[in-house]
Amino acid sequence: MPAPVKYALLSAIDLVIIGVLVHYLLARLRWYTPVFTPPYQRYWHGGSNFRDLSYFDRLKRISYFALVVVGTFICLHGAFDLLFSWMPHRWGSYDEDGEWLSTASYLSGLFAFFGAVALIGGLEAMAEKVSELQLRQSKSKALNELIKREVAHFGSILRWPETEADHFAKLEQEIEQAQRSGAVDFEDARICGDLIGIFRWAMKEKQATSKSPQEKGDRPANPLLGKVARLKRNNGDNERG
Repeated sequence: MPAPVKYALLSAIDLVIIGVLVHYLLARLRWYTPVFTPPYQRYWHGGSNFRDLSYFDRLKRISYFALVVVGTFICLHGAFDLLFSWMPHRWGSYDEDGEWLSTASYLSGLFAFFGAVALIGGLEAMAEKVSELQLRQSKSKALNELIKREVAHFGSILRWPETEADHFAKLEQEIEQAQRSGAVDFEDARICGDLIGIFRWAMKEKQATSKSPQEKGDRPANPLLGKVARLKRNNGDNERG
């Protein structure tokens, strides 16, 4: 292979690794979702199970993560190699192939490996926790918006009682859509449904208590009160006799 082609190829590989590392670090600093999306984020963030991805998508994700690991290892290896540069080259031993392995080089590789694992693992765990917190905040915001819409519908029902059926139908449809899209959980959707049930009960009680006196008079009297009144009249007649 000609030297210019070789150097151009190596330079392209370096640029790709540097670009992937910069993108990964910026993504972690801005708290994007992890490379492998957790199960609780699949529907909300548009992620999907790794097994459900196509072969090309899985290959892209694995290649990206492999470049991140290799790039992190190379960067840490160079940093530790500079850190242990004070060690004399004569410190070391021969390996199985008979090649000289200095202590500085051995320690640089060892610390770079464990450092890359710890750094990437910590960044992924941090991104997962922060993303889960963002997911909870988003669902809480969606629940608040849904409750505000419920209150607005309730106000419209109080002003125009004849539109009660239409408003309740719209509310139930909005709750069902929010739950199906993953904006709210099952428990939050059930809370909204319970609010509708409580409001319906309150409307029925209001209608029952707001009846006219004539409607109230049409209701049959309590039979026990009638019996007591008859007994009192009979006792009064007996005393006169």
